[in-house]
Amino acid sequence: MPRSIPAMLFAVLLACAATGAPPAAAAIPANDISDRVATLLPSVVNISVVRYAPAVDADGKPLADGSRIRKPAFGSGYIVDRAGGVLTNRHVTDGADEISVILHDGTELRATLVYRSPDLDLAMLRVHSNEELVPIKWGDSDVMREGMPVIAIGNPLGIGFTVTAGIVSARDRDIKETAVDSFIQTDAAINPGNSGGPLFNAAGEVVGMNTALYTADDAGGSVGLGLAVPGNDVQFVLNNLREYGRVRFGFIGATAQELSQEMALAAGFSRPMGVIVSEVKPNSPAAGAGLQVGDIVLVVGDDELQSVRGLTRAVAGSPVGEMQTFRIRRDEADMQLSIRIAEAPSDPSAKLVTEAPKEPARMQRPDLGLEATPLDDAARSKFKIAPDLTGVVVTSVMTGSEGAELGFVAGDVVTRVHGTEIHSLDDVRHAMLEAQGEGRHYVLLLKVGAKGPRWLAAPVPFRS
Repeated sequence: MPRSIPAMLFAVLLACAATGAPPAAAAIPANDISDRVATLLPSVVNISVVRYAPAVDADGKPLADGSRIRKPAFGSGYIVDRAGGVLTNRHVTDGADEISVILHDGTELRATLVYRSPDLDLAMLRVHSNEELVPIKWGDSDVMREGMPVIAIGNPLGIGFTVTAGIVSARDRDIKETAVDSFIQTDAAINPGNSGGPLFNAAGEVVGMNTALYTADDAGGSVGLGLAVPGNDVQFVLNNLREYGRVRFGFIGATAQELSQEMALAAGFSRPMGVIVSEVKPNSPAAGAGLQVGDIVLVVGDDELQSVRGLTRAVAGSPVGEMQTFRIRRDEADMQLSIRIAEAPSDPSAKLVTEAPKEPARMQRPDLGLEATPLDDAARSKFKIAPDLTGVVVTSVMTGSEGAELGFVAGDVVTRVHGTEIHSLDDVRHAMLEAQGEGRHYVLLLKVGAKGPRWLAAPVPFRS
């Protein structure tokens, strides 16, 4: 017996039959992106990776015959030039014995790993095809804003080409993966296997490389928190590879740290802004240009700074060999320096601009509770202090005091109060009296200890 047809649908069919008119075609929604996606798919690839591991016995020991187990894995990528350049994430290719690229039409091509970035999670492959390859078009990731539509295409869970869509949920996410993290966050569904695939803007231009996701449990599924390396960062690496055969990051040779609210007040700001220089390496570009300890760097080029990471990104992305403008504040006066950018040494992402280590949070207390003495030969010998360091050395720290909360320990050396170099206890007292006379509630102290130089905000008055 045939299935029964719901009464309303039956009535509609009868009406169409009576008039001889076919059902009206559904209008295509204004937000239909299917035509756009059809033009993008030929530029996206699936990546198949094979890793071989020794076969082991029940005790975990390699078998005597040397047999190996084949372990397949998968990822995504996209074509960047007609010569067969393919970009993907570095972690997709790590440890790979064999790599294959699968085009959207099903063609499978053997791939060669030609570059593996030690810094960004990025790798470049090369394939050779008898057919013409279709490279992606780049967009400007710097103009992306929260709420803008994006499209992700990749190979989630190895099931094959999959399209998801969403918006930019946030920008400049720092997940502590590198010193220059600035991920684009999206709610377009990204799952394991999407790694290395493109994130497109509404115009069909690549603005990111899908790289990571936050998950709520060990299942690793999408919860709408996907992260993509900005496309401009990827282009920076790619352009360097094409021009120099390596990535040349900018370098100035300085140590900097962010300002707390108290440090900002001590520096004459109403709120934290910029980063404060805590060390300038001898013979570095920063030293040659006149950058000094205690300078607060506010702007590099056109980039206003809110963090050490912002300074690191601005320096790293500056053209090597060219002059870069740094707007700074020194002794509450604004000034401008031009620094010639050098090429960073090996392992550059950690050395472009070093961030001083974080100190523990502290409570408000009326004094620092420190005892200090001039830095003489006896103190240098006792605390193993370098002969070129000047200041006063902390000899004891009262338990529970402000100084203890700030992280002071015996052997730390106070080298500066604000911009004043310290050579004696009288220098400290004089600097504090000046701060009192100016109505300051906090002063900036530069202490040098086992973790290196570190600026701190100390309340006024100060007793030593």
